[in-house]
Amino acid sequence: MEKINPCLLFEKWILYTRDDHAKAYLKLAQEVHKVYPDLLIEMHDVRVDNINCVEFWWYASTVRHPGIGWNDYRPRFIPQKKQQWEAHKKAMKEYLRLKKFYTQGIFYGLDEEVHIHTLPEN
Repeated sequence: MEKINPCLLFEKWILYTRDDHAKAYLKLAQEVHKVYPDLLIEMHDVRVDNINCVEFWWYASTVRHPGIGWNDYRPRFIPQKKQQWEAHKKAMKEYLRLKKFYTQGIFYGLDEEVHIHTLPEN
């Protein structure tokens, strides 16, 4: 069960969850990316992602300079968490191999959930 962020929207006194934050951040990232395509940097906390790195690839695809991190070193040494950490390190290596495609390509935001990248010379 996901923990709820204790932050409140004081005007409405409703809970503001992590999912609410992620949705708002991604929408903001896409909007800013359209106006300032070279600006965004995102440090991705791998603890909240899964072994397939779905969240990492979303951030890698919508921001120009992603990074991965883990606030506490100990979970990396728990077998299940170590597997997750290794998957994210592998994903970052793959991202770096394709970095030109993501950082110099043309970003087309078809809607809030679908976007593509093209690299004209390839």
